[in-house]
Amino acid sequence: MPPIGMALGGVDFAQLKIVLRAATGGDPATEVAIRYGNFLNAVHRLRHHRLRRVAALETVHQGSGGGPGAAIEDVPLLPSAERG
Repeated sequence: MPPIGMALGGVDFAQLKIVLRAATGGDPATEVAIRYGNFLNAVHRLRHHRLRRVAALETVHQGSGGGPGAAIEDVPLLPSAERG
């Protein structure tokens, strides 16, 4: 459950849906619905993983000796033949 769902009192977004046609005969497989809650969960997961990846890449870039203001071109990716 996303943190925003917990903040809203335990709302499970995966259960959110717009029912177009109710289930017939008590069989949930016959229900026709737009499950937009699953879409919201997927968007949240994508954004969360993207944010974690960007933060990790920034941490690696800062630790490479280039500093936060250095351009990517200024940081050597492979050791050159001149160094050793």
